[in-house]
Amino acid sequence: MLRVNSLLDNIFTRLRLIERSDSD
Repeated sequence: MLRVNSLLDNIFTRLRLIERSDSD
């Protein structure tokens, strides 16, 4: 479970970075 949680967190972080880049 922890592994999956970490993976999801990593994906969300990447999505946020992409959104920021797109917004910028």
